[in-house]
Amino acid sequence: MAIKESLNLRNPVEITASPDRPNIFYEKIFRKGMDLEFFEELLYSIATELRKKKLDYPLTIMYLQLKWCGFAFEYLSKHLGNEQYYPENAEPIPENRLFAQYHSPQTIAMKHQILSELSSPSSKLRVIFATLHWVWALIYHA
Repeated sequence: MAIKESLNLRNPVEITASPDRPNIFYEKIFRKGMDLEFFEELLYSIATELRKKKLDYPLTIMYLQLKWCGFAFEYLSKHLGNEQYYPENAEPIPENRLFAQYHSPQTIAMKHQILSELSSPSSKLRVIFATLHWVWALIYHA
């Protein structure tokens, strides 16, 4: 119930089996200070760990307002440079990028590519910046 309320979900599909798994967790981070400084600090730690751990970085989905999805994507692109793709010297295409953004203005093809990448055992995708439209896509895709 707390997750539904904190994400402001209306009529979500509920899973009645226990989702309690050691590798799945939920964390709500409250903004401290000014928006820009808060997000830069948060994204700096993500960029640093993603650069270091690559595919060992835990799959992370961050639910953000649309304007912050774009900001986060650009921040990681700038700070990781060529290291945003895996493996080293990989072709700079979405399938090789370690992060993505998922929101309503994207094309259906790009949304499908992200969902396909997530369901692939060889996925390189480690961080997703998403709006709440993501929840409906997961339900529809399942």
